[in-house]
Formats: sequence, structure tokens, C-alpha cells
Amino acid sequence: MVTVARLQRVRHRWLVALALIGVTPLAGAQADLSNRQGLTPLPQLGRSAEMVKSARPWNDAQRSFNEARFGLFLHWGLYSQAGGEWRGVRTYGISEWMQHQLRIPVSEYSELAQQFNPTQFDAKRWVRIAQQSGIRYIVITAKHHDGFAMYDSAVSNFNIVAATPFKRDPLKELTAAARAAGIKIGFYYSQTQDWHEPGAVGNSWDFSTKDRDFGKYYSSKALPQIKELLTNYGPIDLIWFDTPMNISADDAKSLYDLVKRLQPNCLVNSRLGQGLGDFQVFSDAELPSRGTATVPWEAIFTHNDSWGYRSFDSNFKSTDELLQLLVRAASRGGNLLVNIGPDGKGNFPPTSVARFEALGRWLKQNGESIYGTSGSPLGPVPWGYITQRPGKLYLHVLSPPGDGRIWVPGLDANVTSVRYLVGQKPLAYRRQGADLWIDAVERPDRRDSVIVIDYAGALKPAAARGLLLARNYERTTLSPPQANDTPGIEQAVFTHSYYFGEWRHIETVTGLTSPDAAVEWTLHVRDPGDYRITLHYAASGQQAGREGWIEGGASPVRFQVLQTTQGYSPMRPAPVIAHDVGLLRFERPGDYRLRLRPANASAGAGVDMFLLQDIVLTPTD
Repeated sequence: MVTVARLQRVRHRWLVALALIGVTPLAGAQADLSNRQGLTPLPQLGRSAEMVKSARPWNDAQRSFNEARFGLFLHWGLYSQAGGEWRGVRTYGISEWMQHQLRIPVSEYSELAQQFNPTQFDAKRWVRIAQQSGIRYIVITAKHHDGFAMYDSAVSNFNIVAATPFKRDPLKELTAAARAAGIKIGFYYSQTQDWHEPGAVGNSWDFSTKDRDFGKYYSSKALPQIKELLTNYGPIDLIWFDTPMNISADDAKSLYDLVKRLQPNCLVNSRLGQGLGDFQVFSDAELPSRGTATVPWEAIFTHNDSWGYRSFDSNFKSTDELLQLLVRAASRGGNLLVNIGPDGKGNFPPTSVARFEALGRWLKQNGESIYGTSGSPLGPVPWGYITQRPGKLYLHVLSPPGDGRIWVPGLDANVTSVRYLVGQKPLAYRRQGADLWIDAVERPDRRDSVIVIDYAGALKPAAARGLLLARNYERTTLSPPQANDTPGIEQAVFTHSYYFGEWRHIETVTGLTSPDAAVEWTLHVRDPGDYRITLHYAASGQQAGREGWIEGGASPVRFQVLQTTQGYSPMRPAPVIAHDVGLLRFERPGDYRLRLRPANASAGAGVDMFLLQDIVLTPTD
């Protein structure tokens, strides 16, 4: 059981951990943590401190950024030289936080500068790899939380030119190479945390927090260094701030105003803090099912587990996984920024190069369906995702049905042709009520066979058709963001981690506290029959034993919640189980409403039945 005393002990760590990735807990969570199990709100609810508060029309720079779709993040610094290991101790968390994790004194950590000599760094080669990968913009760390400047800074000698044998300015070289290749360039800068400075936030093992003079650090280092970056390197497309933490409104505004005064077209991300910024960045490794239309946005992921180079980190995402992330982001109207951590010699990991360039080859043929597109105008589809531009829909068929029949729900438009994007082969299609069915038995690209629907005239807003339930799909997943809007049920996100800093996010719902509260999905059943119900959830001792109903078929299914954890924390994995609870039978084709609700009230006021991840329906006989 999660006791109040234990929750109070972890409360501080929980709040700090979320602050590090720019997330603010749900209103009231600090006082009522037991009722929310560590849940944090979905960004689109507008209750996260890092959300940009802007209703201004987009400018040209924002529109150009929004069309780019694919960016490369580069975390490179002294931590790259260490490679995640310090004096025989391996750190399995994100390596750029090694100094913080191990509480390494500034005097000792600074010794890495004497060893850091990345003579194999070649800016033109880095940019060539980016070009071959289909990258449209690059963001590189100018100064991370360790305070080390990766450029020639006159403000602090703790920089790559003054403190290392390398004596070169890689930012100047990379900026010139990117500009020559037509790739946009941006600089990452840690404005609040600086573990090298007593006045900044973050280093409590070397410096007393009682004597902290943040204003002195801010005025003598942060602001002057931002001025250097925006005056010594020509036009810069964006400044990428991070971990605003407790930055004041005045300090955030002074930094935003400085950027705009020096370079009016330079974009600022939302992690500046206090609701300022020109584009939205969600939490690390978060790609929300619903983006934001207020400003452009990007989702950020790293290619393996760590952002900075870690010599023993080989958990690289496959080319297919990278492609699926890119397609998902584009289908929701956002960009994808994927990180690579170069090593201390100045090289990209070979696996990253191979998989990024493989993605680039796909983009060379299919880029029309990604760059400059907007999000899907239709509802969720079981086979993949949709992007669009005027007169065209792009169907990204990632999980084709067994019979090759592609369902496009609620397409109210004058369709003139349907074809594969690569090769332009026409495809047969037919209308069935408000839906379009396409015969696409062949799969010319095993990763993503893009189908183009050409249409004339206007594309009318589609009426909700629900989620397709058909036996030619191995499974149908009902996720909380796909649920209907129901009074008392709120969308939410639970943030947790594997290794330190390796954040994961579960999109879930809150409000399942009593029998009259239900989360509901609309199903479009094409093939009647039996479907096995699998619930994916986590549950604490306070939640275990509760009973629930799943209703919507010929007869309801009753189940009991199993305990999977003693409690929730963002600092450890969420123990989600796959619980087969029964069969749901649909007697005939048609539209149904599937409802999940508690069978009895919670013992404690306001305690949710469980932390729901999704429901999976699998055809069976």
C-alpha cells in the first residue's frame, strides 16, 4: 500500500524529476499526490508550465520551421570524453548528467577538458551525413548543464578553445557547413542550470544554496553568452533552452527580448519557461496523440538511451522505429528532433549513421509525404497514419491488413485517383457510404508503402467513424486519447523512467472512481464475432481488488484489478501488465460504444481504478 508518509518522502524527488524535463504536476498534485498517483496533465490541457502562451499569427520563421519536419539534435561536450564512465564507475543514466549523478566536484570534472581533443571532428562530414539522412535543421549543444561552452567564449575560459588541446571552435565550423548546405542551425543553451557556477541552479555538492546569487550568474554569464552566440555566428535559426525550473518571469522575458533584439527571426523554444517561446517542445521522448495548433511543435527523442555519448549504450532504435516516429509526428502536425551523441573523438556512432542514412533513402523517394505537410484531417486508422497537403492525402501503411483492403473512414471529397507514391501505380478503390476502400494487396516498400489519394475541391471535415474492428487485423488497440469526450474523465500523462533520465510516458485517463464514471470508445464493427479483451494497466495496493465492467457487446465482461506495484514514481518503471479478462461478442456489423467503468466505488475518495494504458481487442474463434 502507498502510505501518505511514504508519498511525502518521495514527493520532493518526484517534483524535481518532473521539473528537469519541464513538466509541472497537475494542479493540486502536491497536496493530493495519493489521489493522482503521480499523474501529470497532457500538454494540450494547458496546465503544464512549459506550454507556450501565444495566440499570435505565425510568422515566416515559424512556418518555415513547421515545414521542416525532421531535425538532428547533437549532444556533445566534456561528458562525451568520459563516455558514461568515471574512474571505473559506469553510469547507466543519460551520460550528460554524469557529473550530477555522481556528484563529481567541479575541480575534478574540469580535468576532462585536458583530455578532450576531438581531432576527428569534421563539420562537413557531419553535415553530409545530415543531408543524406533527410535532415532539415540541426541543433547542437553550445552549453549544457555542466557549464562547458563548446565554442570560443570570451565570457568564461571554461570552453573548448581555451581549456582543451583542441583549440578549435566546432560551432563556427558546423554553422558554416550547415549554412552552405542549406540546413538550418540552432544552438542549445542551458540557461538556469550550470553546475560550474555557484550562482546557478543545480550544483548543491560544491556550492551552498544559501549563498546562491542567481542574478549575478544570469547577468554575468547566461545573458552575455547568448549575446555571443547571436552576434559571432551569423544568422541563427533557433535557440533551444532547457530546464527552466524556477526561472522568474522577468528573467525569462529579458532572455527572450535579448534574442529578438539581436536576431528577430531566431525562434525560441518553450523551455525558456514562463509561457514564452515561438514553438512548443514536449517532454523528452513524448509524442502526444494530440499536438497543439497554437504554435509549431516538435517531439524530441534520442537514437539510443543516452543523449550524450555512452560507450556501452547499444540500444539504438531501428530504421523502422525512426520512420514510425517521424510519420507519427508529421501526421499530428509536428516535427521530430532525433538526437545523436558524438564520441570524444568527434565521430557519430556507426549504427546511427547507417540507420539515419537508411531513413534518408526512404525520404528521398517519399519526402513529399512528410516535408511541408500537415496533420491528418481524418480519425484514427488501424493500418498507420495520414498526412496531407491541399488536394492530396498520403496514407502511410505501416501495418497492412491481411487482405490488403485499406479502410479510409469518413472521406467526404471528390476522389480523382488513388496511387502508390513511389512508381505511381494506380490502385482500385470503391465507395461504401462515407468510407473509401482501397485494394492494396502489394506492398512495394516493407517499411511504409505510401498511397496517395488525389481529390478535387474541398475536403470536408470528417464525421467521427470510430475505430475499425475487423478480423483481417491481428489486433485493435483502444488508447485513452482515442476515447470519446466523457464528463468527469480527463486525459492525462504518467511520466516514469527506466535508467536515470530515460523518460517514458503513458497517455491515460483520470476519473474512473465510481460506477457512474466511464471511459468510452466508438467502434465500427465490420466483422462480428468474438474478440479477446486484454487490459494493459498498472495498479497499486490501494487500487487492487476493485472490480470493473467492460460493456458494449452481447454481454458485459466483469473483471478484478490486480496489484502490480506498491506505488508510483517517475524515477522507476511503471509495472504495466497485460491482463486477459474475457471475450466480447458482437452479433452483427455496425457501430457500438465500448465502455470501461468501475463496478464499485473506490475505498478512498477520488482514487482511480487503475493506471490504464490501453485495451487490446484480438479476434478469436
